[in-house]
Amino acid sequence: MYIYQTNFIMIFENTWQNETVIHEAFIENGDVSIREVSLGGNPIEDFVSYHPSIGASDDELTKICDDIYQTLMGAFVSQMMM
Repeated sequence: MYIYQTNFIMIFENTWQNETVIHEAFIENGDVSIREVSLGGNPIEDFVSYHPSIGASDDELTKICDDIYQTLMGAFVSQMMM
């Protein structure tokens, strides 16, 4: 039997509404969760589940979340192929 690590935690820096924002995100069992954190890594908000078919509260944030989602899914698929 093979057991795969399916939990990836990554930090992302983006610009949203002309301000730098930092997101902490992870994928667990195929589900992506994202939250905003401070420069020191302290949570600003709770984790929220994200899926591109639903999107975020505006187009700019949706693009950021889509990029995070694609990066995490790529890492997840890469790990599963090892």
